[in-house]
Amino acid sequence: MEAAKDVMVVVSLLNDALDSTIKYAIEKTTLTIFQKQKMQDLHLLSVQNQFISPDLMPLIAFLEKSEKKSAVWQEETGRLSSLAHLKSMSTEINDIEYLMSLALCRWAQVSGVSEAKKKTISPIRFRTKEAPLINEISNAQLFYFSLDLLSSIRAGWCFDYISETSKSSQLNKKSIDLLGKWIGKNCSTFSEIVRCLVRPSFEGNIDAPTKNLLVAQTSSLSKKIIWDSPQSASKDFAEAASLITDFIALKTNDKKTSASLCGLLTVFVTRLCESQPFAILEGDFLISLQHVFNNLSVPKFKKTFQDLQLKLSELTSACMLGLVQRGGSQEIQNLKPLLPLLGSLYKNFNKRLDELSRVEPLLKDLFSQDVSVRLQVTEDGAASVYSRLLPDWHSFSVSKLESPEVSVLNSMLLQAAALNGIEWLGETRDVCLYDPKLHQIISGEPPIGKQVKIVRPAIIYKRGAQSYRIVLRGIVELV
Repeated sequence: MEAAKDVMVVVSLLNDALDSTIKYAIEKTTLTIFQKQKMQDLHLLSVQNQFISPDLMPLIAFLEKSEKKSAVWQEETGRLSSLAHLKSMSTEINDIEYLMSLALCRWAQVSGVSEAKKKTISPIRFRTKEAPLINEISNAQLFYFSLDLLSSIRAGWCFDYISETSKSSQLNKKSIDLLGKWIGKNCSTFSEIVRCLVRPSFEGNIDAPTKNLLVAQTSSLSKKIIWDSPQSASKDFAEAASLITDFIALKTNDKKTSASLCGLLTVFVTRLCESQPFAILEGDFLISLQHVFNNLSVPKFKKTFQDLQLKLSELTSACMLGLVQRGGSQEIQNLKPLLPLLGSLYKNFNKRLDELSRVEPLLKDLFSQDVSVRLQVTEDGAASVYSRLLPDWHSFSVSKLESPEVSVLNSMLLQAAALNGIEWLGETRDVCLYDPKLHQIISGEPPIGKQVKIVRPAIIYKRGAQSYRIVLRGIVELV
């Protein structure tokens, strides 16, 4: 009987030992599988986030987990975020490791890690030096929080950096909002914002939805721009409008992108009229606006541009009325050179001025022929520039004027030159009397007092209504 009890005890002990062995084996196997999976996950993370030191990889895995804020999660993320913060304080790590360590800390703070919230995080190193580019960071959250940190900086390197970041494939609505916040600290003109946010996306391989988001952000920023003078506002418009018109002309655009760019132009003109209404009487603005109206043909915005022309026409005539009432005859002399361009830009503009002359009779003097004051463009030496440009342009365009594009550009260039006092004297293929002061003959004896055909007109600089100075003699040939 005792022997039977001893056998039962032994069997029980063996069963317990067997259960423990099996249980241990199962736990060991499960742990090994878990560790292998964790190592595989961390290896994948290290491939995707090549800028993160290995000891911080587990923090990314924890922050990306959905089951957050448990005691274990808080303990582990707190320990790892403290390690990241400590690492960021080292002077021995390179710039990208420094930025990634700070970005992990910021990510931990936003994710609710209690220990991380106690830390002060600021990218002090980049106050005096350029930050490393983050375009190659494949983790969307790390990209975003890196951008979040950098967007607080105002420095000389930021403009080019933002331009490069605008080409990133990681951009989305949130990160583009951060770019807008950042550029607002580092750019003060519309043309700078366009060059910084819009142009890079058209030069890079950015998809249409992202382009549209960048254009929308630019539109939002333009509503806050303040110019210190009508001249600076006009020049800013000229530079930006030239860029935007080129973007709209690209055949690779989809309809929504072209419409977004047209909308951007109208928003900018509206803001310019609110901030510096007299900028619409500046030469840079008017010539650029003519270029816009001549070259943009987006059906969806045809009605919008017609409405814009009408509003600009009304505002321009009101500004002219105010100037004449304040400045009298002197303002008439300043405004008269604008009439040809304004008449081509705005339908029935002269009729509108004629109606306003009932309020201010001096406006009638705008239509007299005894004033010759050329329109001033802000570029220094514009007359000299046009006098050198026209001969080269003539050589290029003389055989291409049948092309609508060349014809329009030719008309605009000649009008811009004339507004600065530079004009052709005569037309190509016209027949005129030979004048040795005006003409240079291609071959043969100079036929003084006889008829010749103009090959390239002479260039003159108008000094007044009746006087001019010869800048370059014309080329003629025998009839």
